[in-house]
Amino acid sequence: MKKSKYLLPIIALHILASSLSAEIYIVKNKDVLSKIIKNKFSDEKIYGPGGMLEKILSLNPKIKNPNRILVNQRIRLPEIINDQVAQVENDKKTIDKVTSPLEQPSATIPAIAPKQLPISISTRMISNDQLQSDNWTLKVLYGIKFLSLDQSKTLTGLNLSTISTDHLKFESEFKYDNYKFIGSFESHSFSYASANLSHETKLSAFELASVWNNYLIGFSFKETPLLKATTTSLDLTKEAQIGLMLGYDKMWILPTTKPTSINLRSTITIPFSASSDKTDTTINSLKGFELKSNMELSRVIFKREDYALNFVWQNELMYGQTSRNINWGTNSGKVDLTKIEAKSLVGLGFSF
Repeated sequence: MKKSKYLLPIIALHILASSLSAEIYIVKNKDVLSKIIKNKFSDEKIYGPGGMLEKILSLNPKIKNPNRILVNQRIRLPEIINDQVAQVENDKKTIDKVTSPLEQPSATIPAIAPKQLPISISTRMISNDQLQSDNWTLKVLYGIKFLSLDQSKTLTGLNLSTISTDHLKFESEFKYDNYKFIGSFESHSFSYASANLSHETKLSAFELASVWNNYLIGFSFKETPLLKATTTSLDLTKEAQIGLMLGYDKMWILPTTKPTSINLRSTITIPFSASSDKTDTTINSLKGFELKSNMELSRVIFKREDYALNFVWQNELMYGQTSRNINWGTNSGKVDLTKIEAKSLVGLGFSF
């Protein structure tokens, strides 16, 4: 039987098999999806409906978060038929070499017009850029803070509310793979005034936490005001609380033209230690909790391949109840404190 009879079936089977396959790409250090697409598909559209980004995501359903691709990760890339045509020609030449001249086919195989393979895509639009698998962001935020304190039991019973307009926050985030490391420092002024008495001080807070697969654990250091007042004097001590933080951190990429994300973080803090800035004051038997919810909107306003500048807007709400035993000069007893905080901060984030 002549080998030429199998030429066309072999070519047809090869095209069919190739149309069902995809190129495997191994992610290198500092690779991003947009860079991979530019290198591999320079003439193709990257973003938007029908873009190569959507096609790659449709071929790789295991990529749950398009912002994260990992070094050495295997990614399937769609193939272009031009490559298949070249392979078909090579197969034809191989068959020709092993076929005698008398067995050569008399008809010429028609050329296959270059055409992109049909690939099922979704119509959902995603942000038009991707973050690297490792990403470090530094943020500087400024805004207002509302603080409500309800202090009762042995020391002065009072209920007060203040608003500070000088709340400053520095935050650092480092992301790698499914891990995130967060550190933040905050500072704002606190003032209290009655008809003839007033007091003002600076309060600060520091948090350090790590996130793995959205689950958060960390520690917090936070200063809380305690007041002792009589008809002739007013005294204030800053209680420094150290607590354990547990929570959940989740980010969503919005379907916008510019890369935009929303990050929600909910935590519960259990304080286990407290001290005072006054030498004549001791605090012990601290117990209670603080519930906090933070929502952050981040939008890229300027981007290059290795860095980006983001607009950041944070809103936070906190509710806490704590109790402690305190010895303050000649006064001693139990102090219960209910605290509500609300703040809104805006600023810039630098990612690299």
